[in-house]
Amino acid sequence: MAGEDGDELAAVREIFKPFLTNNSVARITARKDKEHCASISNPWGDESILIQVPTEHAELAAALNGVYLPQQLAALWHRETKKLEFIWTALPMPPPWSDIPGRKFTFRFKEKSYPCRFEAASKELLVVAKHFAPGASTSTNFRNLVPFSFLASAEKTGANLPKFEALSFWIDNIDWDNDEILDLVNHLNFYLKYYDSISPVVLVYYPKEAESLKPQTRYPYESFPTHINAREIDDVMLILWDASRQGDNARQFLYCYRIIEYASVTHLESKARLDIKRILAAPHAVSELSAITNQVMDALQRSKLEDFQKCETLLREIVKPSLLWREIKENKSAFSGVTKFDGGFELGALIAPEATEATFEAKGVDIFHKAIRDIRNALSHGKDSRSSGVITPTSRNFQKLRPWVSLVSIAAAEVMLYRDVL
Repeated sequence: MAGEDGDELAAVREIFKPFLTNNSVARITARKDKEHCASISNPWGDESILIQVPTEHAELAAALNGVYLPQQLAALWHRETKKLEFIWTALPMPPPWSDIPGRKFTFRFKEKSYPCRFEAASKELLVVAKHFAPGASTSTNFRNLVPFSFLASAEKTGANLPKFEALSFWIDNIDWDNDEILDLVNHLNFYLKYYDSISPVVLVYYPKEAESLKPQTRYPYESFPTHINAREIDDVMLILWDASRQGDNARQFLYCYRIIEYASVTHLESKARLDIKRILAAPHAVSELSAITNQVMDALQRSKLEDFQKCETLLREIVKPSLLWREIKENKSAFSGVTKFDGGFELGALIAPEATEATFEAKGVDIFHKAIRDIRNALSHGKDSRSSGVITPTSRNFQKLRPWVSLVSIAAAEVMLYRDVL
């Protein structure tokens, strides 16, 4: 029996060979039930999607063997006709979009004309949708296939649905070149929104790079405590902290950095006031006016430091190098070389490859502060003044930011807890 199953799976692979040849990340795996003989996993390079292969699979083979499923797009490229079909919607059209179905225009880019239109989805897409099943949790919204799948299921069962059409966005005259297509799509998205502020746009997904980053260590102090003597934390910092727990890594990083910036200003100003009160409250203050005046001036001067100096001073006072090192040593390779981001920004190494906790302790917090400040500038200021580079919002960059989010969140948490203590 095992041999028969193996022969059947080999036969299915042979039937889908043109699809597998042109979509090398997809895999046909065994599945045996009354209606299905196999599954296609990882189409589009997307593990959240399965295409179930029915026992009678000639229709599905005909649909898939003529298309390429680009990993970075919710789309099918029809190889013979050179038409690129973006999976748009199979839901009732909201009133503001009532004029979009049937919209046609020519997009001329780099001396080449591309006919574009919003119109009916292809038979190939509808066949794929009919056999779609979720394979895992998704970060791609299942490439928009879910409503197409519902529509296909309703047609199969004869369910009574309101009349609406499955629609795709089409671009003709496409010779496949991944980089050129992404360049075309990014430009097209700009013009779509420029000429119609509510226009749908093309979604672009960035495949995850192979990486071996370890997550942030779970416990800062060995295990969860049995008693917590809580102190009140500034409301602004609590709101920023809550925001830093959500969204992509760029947003998380920026919110954590804002906690440090906010705390550095209020901490040093508060500290200066306390120092001045203590100085003036000295019993001998009146008899030593000259010395007391100098001490007051010193306290005032500390409160007028440049913003980056305030942050550096705060981190140096509050954040233990050992807490940062605990995370750094888990992902040494991410911190011991130059990190090149999409957008041109290059971040220098935080540590030397041979660094130890002892060597990091000396100047590590200061170097850490400079690094996170440079990252903040490249994320939020449009460019880093030194390298004229930026960190663009791509998935590759979010992956590269991940270990830095762990570090800056640890620093932010320490600042929230201890800035009023020192």
